[in-house]
Amino acid sequence: MWSLKAWQGRFVEHPLPAGERLRAYAGWCNAVEGNTTFYATPTVETVRGWAEQTSPDFRMVLKLPKPVTHEFRLSPRADAELHAFLAAIEPLGARVHALWVQLPGSFGPEEVPHLAAFLRRLPADYRSAVEVRHPAFFAGDAGLLEDVLSAAGAEWVPFDTTAFFAAPPTSEAERDAWTKKPRLPRRTKALTARPIVRYLGRDDAHLTIDGWQGWVRQAAQWLREGRSPTFFIHTPDNADAPALARDFHTAVRALVPELPPLPEPNPVGPLTLF
Repeated sequence: MWSLKAWQGRFVEHPLPAGERLRAYAGWCNAVEGNTTFYATPTVETVRGWAEQTSPDFRMVLKLPKPVTHEFRLSPRADAELHAFLAAIEPLGARVHALWVQLPGSFGPEEVPHLAAFLRRLPADYRSAVEVRHPAFFAGDAGLLEDVLSAAGAEWVPFDTTAFFAAPPTSEAERDAWTKKPRLPRRTKALTARPIVRYLGRDDAHLTIDGWQGWVRQAAQWLREGRSPTFFIHTPDNADAPALARDFHTAVRALVPELPPLPEPNPVGPLTLF
């Protein structure tokens, strides 16, 4: 997302070389979703560039490649692709906050044993965060999945779209997301000390903020319990996402004042005396 066109000249300098955009983004937020890794494993050189542009405590939640999760559905036949991916991201070190195992909507409760076997094959030095989209997991079939994840020290990543689907779409980006995003109940239970939440609001910032109020309270509760949650704030067009993410952090910090502030972003555009 750090190369999103809508952010250029607004949240990051424009023009800005591609090799500097993550550094600029890291001035706004201290975590990022690695979604592009789903489509292609990056080169080691590219990953080294990510490491050079971020501090060691920057959090990256990297989605496993499509062949691993969707084509081979976590079977050992995907181990070559998995090992190539893990080798490529090695330069990130502790910046890899979690391996994001996003499963297709067709991956149902009957396949949970495959997930359990897959999690056992992962190197112990990587944490895992699993996102499921099959409706059965949200309608009473969560117990086995929770047991498997807890045994592996893995987290269940909720993708909360309830605020988005609360009213019909009003923009082109919302209409596009309406046909693509999962429509599932909100889930707020954490399984580990490092919960991860993905939240989708609306292109109207006020509606996005109204929809996240429960998550502000939940984040504060988790922090008081000694957990270290990571939240990703999305809207259909993501045009205002960095500013909204900071607004969310500010709202949580109002309830938990000891929460450290986010970094200060570099100013965008030329400085003037007037």
